Amino acid sequence: MSARHEPPSPITEALAALLVLVVAVLEAWLLLRAVADPSAIPAALQLHGLIALGTLLAAYGLRGAGGDDPAFLLFVVASVFLGPLGVAGAAVAALLRRIFAWRARPFAEWYQALFPEERPDRTRALYERVVLRGHGPAERSTVAPFADVIALGSLQEKQAAIALIASGFRPEFAIALRAALNDQEAAVRVQAASAVARIEQQFLQRSMALEARRAADRDDPDLLMEAARHHEALSATGLIDETRAQEAAEAALTLYLAAVARTPDGAARGDATVAAARLLLRLGRAEEAVRLLAPAAEADQATPGLVAVYLEGLFRLRRFVDLREFCLRLREAGSARLPDRVEEALTLWTEDAPQPMLPAKAA
Repeated sequence: MSARHEPPSPITEALAALLVLVVAVLEAWLLLRAVADPSAIPAALQLHGLIALGTLLAAYGLRGAGGDDPAFLLFVVASVFLGPLGVAGAAVAALLRRIFAWRARPFAEWYQALFPEERPDRTRALYERVVLRGHGPAERSTVAPFADVIALGSLQEKQAAIALIASGFRPEFAIALRAALNDQEAAVRVQAASAVARIEQQFLQRSMALEARRAADRDDPDLLMEAARHHEALSATGLIDETRAQEAAEAALTLYLAAVARTPDGAARGDATVAAARLLLRLGRAEEAVRLLAPAAEADQATPGLVAVYLEGLFRLRRFVDLREFCLRLREAGSARLPDRVEEALTLWTEDAPQPMLPAKAA
């Protein structure tokens, strides 16, 4: 392709057309001569070699002037190596290309159909606020409906679901998106692959923006936490391979621990500690998680989130005696309201204890 990326001049196009015509006539004459007199085949092959050499030299000269049309280059290569058969094949290929280009859908229009521009609509906006972007429990999320649409919906419904997933991706949607990648409809598979590429591009752009901000201040705890959450979200997308997910999780853990080390005592440090411990549990490193949480968990002001992670770590390590003793201390101290599941665990591990129960939950 020309380095200038400019269309060829009319003179170049005329010379290219003339070269095609001359080569086609010469190759057809050689073919007729070889068929009429088989003894002339060696001479015909020699003449073909001369024609091929001249064709290559002429094509090289035209290429420098902008004659780099794919159909022309195909004709040159085919005629040089296949002779008359190459000329005929290149002619058929050029004809089919013209027919396809005449009927083909423009790329910009095709891509726009995959991810249509969202127009404001009051009904749809209300639906997304209430359902798609809500913060209700997991059992009320829209993951199952997305998966149902991909499995049972029509082509248009599947495409609409993929567009919604791409515009507001959450890790829970990865199951539906992976199902779309294996759908029997080629259009759905292509759109799902485009959505995955788009989501990965968004993560990459976000990573680059965070690194640019951190370059000015490597020790800012808030930036460390923001970058750590970003890497953890990338590792949990379910759309990247296991090796990349592990690398992203390890990067997030490193950033969380750096934030813990650089954050003064207080709520912010507690949040960083809990986030690091939760990620350690996800990575199967419960011993490290418990060791990290132990000093704060033994304090009287342990947060509900820290308590939940610490209890899970003790349970995974099968340290049931320590777990029961910790639950008893929580009940004695009358800890702040814990998540429902944690309070159920406290009841289970201390149901035969003589200590008074935790205060009743506020209405």
